Amino acid sequence: MCVFLRRLARLPPGTRPRAQPQTTSRIRNTNTNRYDSVGGNSLTYNQAGDLTTDKGGYTHQYDYENRLTKIIKLNSESPGFPLSRE
Repeated sequence: MCVFLRRLARLPPGTRPRAQPQTTSRIRNTNTNRYDSVGGNSLTYNQAGDLTTDKGGYTHQYDYENRLTKIIKLNSESPGFPLSRE
């Protein structure tokens, strides 16, 4: 057992820290059944319905069969994260 859990177990009942619920606002388009925004960040989709830009600022690229092939961070010098198919 880790040190944190041992210390937590020794605390008297009623004094143990409680996890605070996290809330994220989501707006869903009922016509397409897709989220238009999450946490105030807009999401975009291509004509095939694939997510192309997410709330973290990543761009998603797909091949001709709508398989995810690459994820690229916008405003970044990195070439992105190629995905392998094994």
